[in-house]
Amino acid sequence: SRGANDYRNMAIDDAERQLAFVAERDSSSSPNQKTYRLHYWRNGLDSATVLAGRNTVGMPLHWTVSEHAALSFSRSGQRLFFGTVPIAPIKDTSLVDIDMVKLDVWHHGDEYLQPQQLRMLEQEQRRSYLAVYHLQQGRMVQLADRDLPVVSVAGEGDAETFPGFTDKPYRLQSQ
Repeated sequence: SRGANDYRNMAIDDAERQLAFVAERDSSSSPNQKTYRLHYWRNGLDSATVLAGRNTVGMPLHWTVSEHAALSFSRSGQRLFFGTVPIAPIKDTSLVDIDMVKLDVWHHGDEYLQPQQLRMLEQEQRRSYLAVYHLQQGRMVQLADRDLPVVSVAGEGDAETFPGFTDKPYRLQSQ
């Protein structure tokens, strides 16, 4: 693979015959809004191919491949797990930090108290949602989303179903 501006993450399957990585290639895109794509190579291919990006069937609208999520192959090597994220809006870089007004607003209906929101900010900015690419069928399936943020990979990635978890309905009560 050549020509990417930014390479992130890499995974090799247990048999050492497949490799996956995340890369951003668009030099015209804003440095504040990068869209990554999932690349895949296996023995016998002369170069890596793109499996998933923002326009892939199965990718939620206005989402892209996450640069922060770990990649992993299932034990059998037939599935590739990766993360997806909503595409962040472009930051306004025309304003200088000193001119920016900073205000923390909290509402009683927020899911988390304001100090907890601030503590979780970096974690939320790096959050990704699990997706899987079925290599033999050539299709992507989104497993997790904002309503079901945690999906556990079962059976070393080869199970038929994966349990999902959310505390969303109980966040207000936990305050």
